[in-house]
Amino acid sequence: MAEIVRRWGTSNPTLNQAVTIIFLSDQPGFTDPVDTTPISNQVNLTIIGTPTVLASGTITTYTARSYTTGVLDNFTSAAIPDFTPYTDLMIQTSGGATFWVSTDETTANSPAPTAYISAPMQTIVSGSGAFLAPGDPSTPVPPPPWVTPHVGDTFNILQPCKVYVTRRPRVVGVRGLASESSDAAHGSKCRSIGRVRRVECVPPCMADVTRTTTPK
Repeated sequence: MAEIVRRWGTSNPTLNQAVTIIFLSDQPGFTDPVDTTPISNQVNLTIIGTPTVLASGTITTYTARSYTTGVLDNFTSAAIPDFTPYTDLMIQTSGGATFWVSTDETTANSPAPTAYISAPMQTIVSGSGAFLAPGDPSTPVPPPPWVTPHVGDTFNILQPCKVYVTRRPRVVGVRGLASESSDAAHGSKCRSIGRVRRVECVPPCMADVTRTTTPK
């Protein structure tokens, strides 16, 4: 990030066009954090990370959620006999679905051959800006539509990319993200955003999701 700031000539650039910064791997720590306070003229500063694929497989069985019994969507895969190591991680399927493995329900059994998951939603192409509210942050934008996974769909389990952000960009007309929350408008999950005004964390097809951390 220091090299980007050097090329800008300042850590407080005025952005008159959309800017995207892509991290190809995890940052090792706070030795070179995203330390910038750009002034945005109605454009986005987007930070995208490249996740690591931890495991892959094919959906063997899939059971849709039951509102009557309160059971979440769940599936099994012959390739993953125990989903315990993958709780709270994102999964994307070849059928265009994105979801997360719920910790409490999945680990109720040990080993955990069944993954209980969040409601599967449409995978968003990274940097597309889909489902983001333009201009006025109060403008209501519907979340991505639900997508039903099917038996035979292949999937990847993804470890989010780690990006360290230490300052709050002065951005016009964007929304903040809460710590340890899912942002339905972005179709993604971000951890410990802290003081950051906005970091776009939209995952593309089997790639790119950002996790940010602020110093304690």
